[in-house]
Amino acid sequence: VEESGTTNRTVSLQLQTFDASPTNTGTLFVAVVEKDVTLTGIPGSWENEHHNVFRKFITPQEGQNVDLTLEDQTLMFNYDVEPAWDESKIYALAWVQNPDSDMVYNSGTRFDELFSNTEDVVIFEEDVRIYPNPVSDQIRLDIPNILDISQLTVRDLSGKVMARFSSTENMDVSHLASGNYALIISTVSGENQAIQFVKK
Repeated sequence: VEESGTTNRTVSLQLQTFDASPTNTGTLFVAVVEKDVTLTGIPGSWENEHHNVFRKFITPQEGQNVDLTLEDQTLMFNYDVEPAWDESKIYALAWVQNPDSDMVYNSGTRFDELFSNTEDVVIFEEDVRIYPNPVSDQIRLDIPNILDISQLTVRDLSGKVMARFSSTENMDVSHLASGNYALIISTVSGENQAIQFVKK
């Protein structure tokens, strides 16, 4: 899920099918959510901090049919951020359900890390940060010394490899077109972590 705009948002949703689906059609839901809301003027015994507050559906409330026989498709949506909402905390949440059982196949937001069907991605316990983000030429990493890195790979949204690095030194991405990418950090022990970044 990618979003652009401020009070008028455009949502670009990339829907990928990596394996045979139990159904040819899925039901897509896209909702507007606010990360956290603090209520004021309420009794002191009430909870005033609320997280991931539903605001409205972008798709019809009953969902929208999507073709799961297609390997890759991009769907576009628009919505307005209402004045009563905190624009900096608003985001779109998308999920696809089996129309027969209502089982959720997958979900996503603009905060999710990218993944590829070619490798398993796990989250390291250690805190890894990429900067600057957005980046214009050189990627830099704030990374724990205990991680034994074997390779760093840059992939685009489709999972295509755009660059490979053997160390965290001189990670030049100036040749990449503007857009969203993922840096896959692979360790000697076989773990991978995907960190999303934006190329200016």
